[in-house]
Amino acid sequence: MRETKKQAVKKTFHYCMYLRKSSEEEDSRSIGNQKEVLEGVIEDIISNDPFNNYVYVDTFKDENYTGTDSERPDFKRMLQMMAQGKVNMIVVTDLSRLSRNISESINYIQSVFVMLDIRFISYQLPTIDSYLNPDKIYSLEVPIQSMMNENHCAETSIKVRRTFDRLRADGKFIGAFAGYGWIKNPDDKHKLLIDEEAKEIMHLMKDLLFQYNSCNQIAKRLNEKGILSPAGHKKSKGMKHNSVMNNIDGSYLWSGVSVRKMLSRPENVGDLVQGRQKVKSYKIHTKVKMPETEWFVTKDGCPAIFTREEQSKINKLLAMNFREMQKEKEIREVPMDMPVNDEDKTGSGKNKPYLFSGFVRCPDCNRAMNRKGTKKSYGYYICSTYKNYGTCSKHSIREDELAKIVYAAIKQQIDVSVEMSELIQSINETPIMKKKNFDYHTQKKKLESELYKIAHYQKGLYQDFKDGLISKEEYLDLKKDYTEQAEQIRKAIENVETELSTMQKVVEQKDLYLEHFIKHQGFDKLNRDMLTDLIDAIYIYENKNVKIKFSFEDEYKNLIAYMEEGKNLLKNE
Repeated sequence: MRETKKQAVKKTFHYCMYLRKSSEEEDSRSIGNQKEVLEGVIEDIISNDPFNNYVYVDTFKDENYTGTDSERPDFKRMLQMMAQGKVNMIVVTDLSRLSRNISESINYIQSVFVMLDIRFISYQLPTIDSYLNPDKIYSLEVPIQSMMNENHCAETSIKVRRTFDRLRADGKFIGAFAGYGWIKNPDDKHKLLIDEEAKEIMHLMKDLLFQYNSCNQIAKRLNEKGILSPAGHKKSKGMKHNSVMNNIDGSYLWSGVSVRKMLSRPENVGDLVQGRQKVKSYKIHTKVKMPETEWFVTKDGCPAIFTREEQSKINKLLAMNFREMQKEKEIREVPMDMPVNDEDKTGSGKNKPYLFSGFVRCPDCNRAMNRKGTKKSYGYYICSTYKNYGTCSKHSIREDELAKIVYAAIKQQIDVSVEMSELIQSINETPIMKKKNFDYHTQKKKLESELYKIAHYQKGLYQDFKDGLISKEEYLDLKKDYTEQAEQIRKAIENVETELSTMQKVVEQKDLYLEHFIKHQGFDKLNRDMLTDLIDAIYIYENKNVKIKFSFEDEYKNLIAYMEEGKNLLKNE
């Protein structure tokens, strides 16, 4: 570490410390202890090297991350700053801090750091300073120590897995966070307690299901009431939760899928199920699903949310197919050649929602419209504000007339969706659109290459100035030019990425929007599931004028714009 070396040119080392500790390591390897050691090491290096300059940049630290994991946040940030030329010296306590993956650690030390002209210093195991003793990085110590570091991970992984399996077999909870409906016992982390607020929501979902609402309808009701999704609930309470569940827009809305998942869990009756997934290996952290025969199931291993009788009924309803659910719900399907029967009169719709319940709204006061039965064979809708307070206006329309209008509108929208899908598919398969996509990627790679070259020139510019190859004025002028060029290229890359993102977004929206409508192609009757899928609201104006607000309107507009762009490109080809 203290070897001397003849130096012709004074250097400036922009140094950083990298600290890492996994959750399985002893406290003696703590981030604080590593930092204290490295501060002493750096102080010793600087005091023994008065010739060169040393500038502290940052301390990067990843706690509770294993060395076999390449996706460490601060580690990636450090590599990015190295690539940008902001850091050219890294100090670690030992090689295992950098990585416990043998191929990865060798690649960094003998290839990446050499290419980027990074001075790598390991205080011990093994002791390395690639500036004072550059040949040391190619010694046998590096692969041997890397192999030992990786083997340590393999042995630790086996021990941890055995410990976890034993705890699971004993019925002890070992998850990082409790599922929705439970909280960890503060006195015993291996036991769960009921989250009363979440349990109440679970029972609300159960009751709605028992009223023969679909999962999508239940989700809509929860969202209308402002009830947060599981991730939103946990975040609002400051509980640990799976960050992958977070909504990108922060809305934390329920979906039909999440409702079904919550209602169908075996844990709901108190059966603790663990080991559904496992990581492939200590080096590959991808999770794979395990067969049910290998799950760890502990009967009555956690507090129950539902009785076993309630869960049995829930599972029966969730298992019903579309036709069975429609029959069970006893919601009248509407043939287009027949008027809508008055369910108040027949009594078959008692305590069941009507076909358009929750969809029909007044465009003036934006309140829901009420359905009124008549002695005749039809019902009609009227503005609830007018009915209850005498203000606003009737906006009245017969239910059977509304059904025919909605039927025709949905059929037209589905036909349009089919045509749009075929047209967009043909546009995407044209050589000019494929070339456009290819050109964007090619252009991006070219710009990134130019940016890398400029970064390389900038890096050597100061050295040329220090060597006397260019004057101070030339150095400042060139530095300014390179900075401006780099900024222009970055903006150009951002523009290209925006175009690529837009194209990708259109493809995703095509799948989301068009398939949502096309799956109902060929229908002959209206039903609530279809309305929930396709319609946000139905507005009734005076003179029986109807406006339907379909789902995914923004996606529809984007698809129209994309089609217009495609048509214009084909015309100009």
